[in-house]
Amino acid sequence: MISESQAEYLLSQCERWLGAKLHKLRWRLRSEHEQTKSHLWELIVLQATASAVISRHHSRDVANSEVSSLIQPEGDQESVPDIFLQPDECAPFWVEVAYITPRNPQQETDITRFPFWVGQELSKRKVADSKPLRIRLEPADTSKDVQVPPNNSWRQLLKTDKWKTFVAELESGNFKSTLCLEETENANVIVIIEGIEQGSFVSSSFPTPNVPRCAENHPIYKKIEEKAKQARNWAKSGKNKNYKPLVLFLGASEKLHQINDSGTPSSISLKQAVYSALADTEQWDLTTTLNAIGTAPWPGTKARRQRVKGSRLISAVVIVTIKNQYSGLSYGWRKQASKPLVIKNPHTDVELTAQQEQFINQINLNQVEYGDGHESWEALQPQDISVALYRYTTIREDKKIIDEEKKRRKAKKKLNFRKPDNKE
Repeated sequence: MISESQAEYLLSQCERWLGAKLHKLRWRLRSEHEQTKSHLWELIVLQATASAVISRHHSRDVANSEVSSLIQPEGDQESVPDIFLQPDECAPFWVEVAYITPRNPQQETDITRFPFWVGQELSKRKVADSKPLRIRLEPADTSKDVQVPPNNSWRQLLKTDKWKTFVAELESGNFKSTLCLEETENANVIVIIEGIEQGSFVSSSFPTPNVPRCAENHPIYKKIEEKAKQARNWAKSGKNKNYKPLVLFLGASEKLHQINDSGTPSSISLKQAVYSALADTEQWDLTTTLNAIGTAPWPGTKARRQRVKGSRLISAVVIVTIKNQYSGLSYGWRKQASKPLVIKNPHTDVELTAQQEQFINQINLNQVEYGDGHESWEALQPQDISVALYRYTTIREDKKIIDEEKKRRKAKKKLNFRKPDNKE
């Protein structure tokens, strides 16, 4: 998502503004490797929202006690949302941050790269005089999604009889030849050559994998359901603390194909997934329900409940996708965060105001440089102590943080162990 040096800079910048160390976030970035993207996204949102709060009225270069009161991250607290903001231009609100990743990130990447790899290998064999091809992928078993072989087996594919026959027929001019890879190749795909591309590069097309057939299967819906459950727990443990209005700030990569509306009749759009999770459709007429969530009950019948439990605690959902965008001749194509898509909950306990929505729309999430090449540090294993554990602090400072974290966890376990005795 972003480079390690950028993460270090953002941490230092936020800590300077807040006048305090972000121990909990640093700990997570060091140790919870499987959740690196989620924690990086939390850091990016914290820096961007903090920057938006202080940009008009405060110095951005020095710590300020007034600034720290306007931006309160989760810190070492338990059972609270990630960020509390008190901008000058609107009423305060809470922010909970989450990042959505594909169920199988490697397959999502491989399915995009595989047709280009096929095109390169055919070009080496002088198929179609090495001109770029139009390649389409279809599922061999139409009841399942397209699945390409694992990328570490692609070189072995070149040695198989299937590949050799496929290439030989193409070399003879038979462009109707197809390559069918099934379960024996850990795949479910038919490679079809549609013709010669007029441009300079191979073009490809394939059915969107993992297209949700109903709102409940959409990753946005599932994430809202997860966070609504968290919000219910916060409400129970908050001791009359009011975490409202609460804004759910979701980030997602363009590699998550379900995020980009595929246009197929069975696909569920972002807004349909959000409204299905939040809206009380019993308060709407049939037309409004149909427009919002894509389905509506027959007249005289009761709608099936899709609204998640605790949805009233969420005031709005903000969705930001990281995608390739053209930035002009000077920069060309580069990864950027989209403009925040703000979807307000029509049936919430506390509504998001117009001023709060305007503030969210002004948050600049492109103060960092995004890119796949900047994610290599995520591959570092936990046992690589010299790098993975001491990323952003000195060894002495880091050891102190680790010792404090161990004491905190030990005390928490001890407290949980004593709870039954206290009840008696």
